[in-house]
Amino acid sequence: MEQYFSKEPTSKNIDKKFEYEFQGEVFQFISNNGVFSKDKVDFGTDLLMRTFFEDVKTPPKTIVDAGCGIGIIGVVLGKIFKDSQIVLFDINERAIECSRKNAKINAIVNALIKKSDLFLNIEGCFEVILTNPPIRAGKKVVFNLYQEAYDHLNLGGRLYVVIQKKQGAPSSIEKLKEIFSSCQVLEKEAGYYILKSVKEVKK
Repeated sequence: MEQYFSKEPTSKNIDKKFEYEFQGEVFQFISNNGVFSKDKVDFGTDLLMRTFFEDVKTPPKTIVDAGCGIGIIGVVLGKIFKDSQIVLFDINERAIECSRKNAKINAIVNALIKKSDLFLNIEGCFEVILTNPPIRAGKKVVFNLYQEAYDHLNLGGRLYVVIQKKQGAPSSIEKLKEIFSSCQVLEKEAGYYILKSVKEVKK
């Protein structure tokens, strides 16, 4: 069975459209078969963004939407934080095609969209990384994503993760504590956890 983390989906290529309202803005999204959450914005992504906006004090200068799918997080943040530089990446070619379409139809001009296996094709360090990690790709992939996120954060940079309790939130918390030395649970709702880890200045 084809998964949303497949590099090149072979399922029938049919565009789907839906709207999403956030922070008073209405966004238009194009989705497709073979990508994550193809019919609507999934609950976890919505909760991640709502919690992030409650936590953020000033607009970050640089933001990464890691494993961006059709680009929901990156597009929304690019529209609201117009002076921020946004990087979106995913391994799924069709997801990247959708992300580029969605950036265009929502008039996002401050986003760089790249196909990348985790952070392989991503250069530099960033202030904020957000991810709804590819749980079905396996724990090894998810934990590698956490480590590579740490490596691509500035000192003081923040990683935000959404994950369901039943899909490994407790083990993710322990892994993030191992990598970052800390992990804060910002929110719990409907079985979903929003986790935050900060890359602390080394003593």
